[in-house]
Amino acid sequence: MILQRLYELALRENLLDDQAFVRCPVSVCISLNADGKYLGVQDLRQRVETPAKGRRAANVKMVGGMVLPVPVRPVVWDVKAKRWKTTDPAASGTEKPAVFLADALPRVVPCDDLLAAKYKGDANAAKLANEIAKYASQRSTFSRFIKYAAGEMKDETLAPLVKFLEEDLLAPGTISDLAKQFSSHGFGLGDLCSFSILEDGGRVLLAADSRKPALDWWREFCRVERAAGELSAKVRGVCQVTRKVSTLESTVKTKIEGLIPIGCRAEAFLVTGLDSAESYGFKGSAARMVSAEGIEGFTRALNSLIAETRVNPDKSPCKSKLVIGGTAFLYWTKEPVNTGFMDLINDPSDDPMKQLVDSVHKGKNAADAFDAEPFYLLALSGNSARAVVRGYLETTLPAAKANVAEWFKDLRIADTSKDYSGSVNDKYALSWLTGSAIPSKQGKPDWKKLPDDVPRMLLDAAVFGKPISDSLLLACLRRLMAEGSAGFRPARMALIKLILIRKGVPVEPQLEPEKPQHAAYVYGRFLAVCEDIQRAALGKVNTNIVDRYYGRLSTAPSFILRRMIDGALDHLKRVRTTKEALHAHLDRRLAEVIRLMPADPLTGQMSFEDQARFSIGYYHEKAAGYARIAKRKREKAEAEEEQKRKKAAQ
Repeated sequence: MILQRLYELALRENLLDDQAFVRCPVSVCISLNADGKYLGVQDLRQRVETPAKGRRAANVKMVGGMVLPVPVRPVVWDVKAKRWKTTDPAASGTEKPAVFLADALPRVVPCDDLLAAKYKGDANAAKLANEIAKYASQRSTFSRFIKYAAGEMKDETLAPLVKFLEEDLLAPGTISDLAKQFSSHGFGLGDLCSFSILEDGGRVLLAADSRKPALDWWREFCRVERAAGELSAKVRGVCQVTRKVSTLESTVKTKIEGLIPIGCRAEAFLVTGLDSAESYGFKGSAARMVSAEGIEGFTRALNSLIAETRVNPDKSPCKSKLVIGGTAFLYWTKEPVNTGFMDLINDPSDDPMKQLVDSVHKGKNAADAFDAEPFYLLALSGNSARAVVRGYLETTLPAAKANVAEWFKDLRIADTSKDYSGSVNDKYALSWLTGSAIPSKQGKPDWKKLPDDVPRMLLDAAVFGKPISDSLLLACLRRLMAEGSAGFRPARMALIKLILIRKGVPVEPQLEPEKPQHAAYVYGRFLAVCEDIQRAALGKVNTNIVDRYYGRLSTAPSFILRRMIDGALDHLKRVRTTKEALHAHLDRRLAEVIRLMPADPLTGQMSFEDQARFSIGYYHEKAAGYARIAKRKREKAEAEEEQKRKKAAQ
C-alpha cells in the first residue's frame, strides 16, 4: 500500500511525464560565453535567515537551489559492449558514472581544495588520494559523454561546453579562481553544478530554450535504453505498484537522494521492513514484481517529498519533511492541500497554533468532502547505503489536525525557563522532546544514543493520537535520577506530563493548591520545599538535597521521609536566626505539604506512574516559586512606574 500511495503522488504531481529528467535543486552554475570561456560562478541557492529567539542569535544560511530538470540517471562507458549506457549511480569498475549536464561539484570540475578540507591530516592521506582519483574518473566520464553527445547532435548546441572542458578549464588561473569562488560561497561537495551560456541571457543550460536540442537528444537516448532493457527482460506480470501488466524489473537503477541527515549515503535504495513491501522481494537492488514505471514512480515521489520541491495550491512552498535524530518523516495528502500545520510540531509558534485550533473547531461543523481528505505519514531511516522504512500510517487531514492540537494541549506545563518564569507554555518542539529521553553531551542531546523508535513513537502520538510506551517514561525518569536538579528541563517535564495524560492520569499544567493531590505528587512538592529551605540555610552547596535524596524519595519514600523532615526543621532553625520573614514563608510552605501527606507513608517501591507524579510535583512547586518571584518583580516595576507618573503629573 505504501508504494502505491507514493506512485499515486507521482501521478498527481506529473512526476512521470518526462522520465528522462527529474526535478532537483541545482546550487552551482558556472557561466561561460559562446566560445567556452569561463566567466564566473553563480550561487543559485536561497538565502534563509532565522531570526534571533531568546538566547539564540540570528542565523543566515544558503539552502536549496534552483529546481531544474536534471537527467535522471548517470551514464558510463560499457567497456565490453563498447557503448554508452545508463547505469547505477554506484557502479563499480574502472569506469565511474556521471550525470549528463549536471552533477555533484567534484564530478564536474576539480575540487581538490574542498576534498583536502574534508580529509585533513596524515591519517586521511590515503582516503584523500582515493577520493581525488575517483572524482577525476567521474569528471572524465562527464566530459567524454558531453563530447559524444555534441558529436551525435551534429550542431553547436553543446560546443561552448565542450570547448570549456577541453580547453579553458585547463587554462592558467581557471581552476584556482573556481576554488576561490567555491570557498567564498561555501559550496559543498554534494552541491549540484551545471552551466549557463552568456548568449542565452545567463539562463542555466538545463532551462535555456536555445539548448533544447541537447535535452531532446537525452530523452531519445533514455528511450532507446529503456526499450533495450524491456527487450532483454524475461519476466512479465502484474506490477504490484501500478497494477498494470508490465515487464518486471530485476534491478533497481533509480535511488533515493538527500538521505545524509538520517545516517545514509547521499543516494540509496529503498529497503522496507513492512509486510506490505516485503512481499515485493526487495533485497539490495532486486525488485521483483515491480515494473520500471512503478520503481520510477515511488522513487520520484520519495525524492520530491525529501527535497520539498512541490508547491501548495496557493503557490507557497509545500513542506513535506521533518528530520528528528536519525529519522526523516515524510507526509502528504491524496489531493494537493496545505499541510503547514505539521511545521508546528518541530517549530511551534503562537499565531499558527491559534489558527490550527480555530480550524479544528470550525472543522467539527464542516460537512464537505474535504473533511475526509486522506493524510499519509512515512518514517524513513538509513543504514549505510539503504533507506529503511520504519513506519507508515494513514488517517484523515481533520483527524491529524485535531490530534496535533490535542498534542499541544497535553504538553501545556509551567515553564521554568528565563523567558516564561513559571508561567504556562505549550510550545515545545519535537526535537526538544526527543532529546529529553537521552543523555546529553556538552549540553546537547547525544543523538547517537537515541533509539530509532523514539521519534516515530512521538510523531505517532502527535499526529495519530496514539499512547506512548512506558519505555519512554522510564527513560525520562532515569535521566532525572542521573542528572539531579539540572535534569528538570521544561521540555522533559512536558513530555512526562503528556505520557501520563495519554495513560489516563490527570495532570494539571501548573500547581493548583486547592485541588486534590496524589500522595506521590505531594512528596515531590515536599522535596522542592526542602531544597529551598536548604538553600536559604546553607547557600549554594556542591551536592544539594535533590542530588542526594531524589532517587530514594521518588522510589521508596517511607525509608527516607522522617530523616528529611528532621533535616528541614534543623535548617529552618538556622534560617530563623537571620531571616525571619523568609523563615515564616518557608515554614508555612513546609507545614502545607506535610499536612497534605498521607498519615501512613507510601511503603514499598513506587510504580513508574507514581514516580512520574513525584517528578511533576517537584517541578510544579519549583515553577510556582519562579512565578511568585516574577509576580513580585512585575508589581515592583508597576509601583515604580506609577510613582514616576505621579511625579510627572505634579
